[in-house]
Amino acid sequence: MVDMMVVVIGESASAHRWSLLGYEGNPTNAALAPWQSALVTFPLTTNGNNTGKTLPVIVAGRSLHPLPEQGVASYIDLAKAAGFQTKVFANQQAPGFANVALRLRSDLYRHLQDGKFDGALTPWLQESLQQYASNAQPQITLHTYGSHPRVARRYPESAALWSDPYDNSMHYTSQLLAEWIQALDQLQDRRVALLYVSDHGQDFPVCGGSYVHGITRSTYEVPFLLWANQTMR
Repeated sequence: MVDMMVVVIGESASAHRWSLLGYEGNPTNAALAPWQSALVTFPLTTNGNNTGKTLPVIVAGRSLHPLPEQGVASYIDLAKAAGFQTKVFANQQAPGFANVALRLRSDLYRHLQDGKFDGALTPWLQESLQQYASNAQPQITLHTYGSHPRVARRYPESAALWSDPYDNSMHYTSQLLAEWIQALDQLQDRRVALLYVSDHGQDFPVCGGSYVHGITRSTYEVPFLLWANQTMR
């Protein structure tokens, strides 16, 4: 049904801070407003509070229990079985479990240098779009650093609109999603889709402290977004 699928894996993004999902604080998803009529968004309950637990199954919709002897098929395995050429561009720590799995299972894997903002993934996506041939079905993964703890370091100064660093990180992610959707929308002769989902969220500092990994509802409820171009729709 689809000629090109881009999967954006978020990091530490909670559905509780997405204005598209009812957050009444800062307009964290304002950059996506021009595309809203072509979006499907809803909160999703993830199956864990760290990337290693959630990433293998969050897009594939498989269960880790009971765990088959050969392991669980990831969405990349399913894409390869369907004939897609799988590419992963990551802005996460290279030795991490999730990135090792992504590197081993994909046809092409690239990793940004530590300290880069997620916008540095854009040239690799643009390069893939320029190389897009009619006889190839690409499935591209952009593994972002999103709103990982020490969240104030996850976005450039231009995205620092408010005093809350977590909301600023949501805003920056939304800007990138809008930018990537706009690039994909140029391929009107192909059926193109983009899917975004975060691995997990964070605890919020309601009683002081800072944004951290935790076990509250805001940790397990994450945003899910699906966009498709007019040809696909």
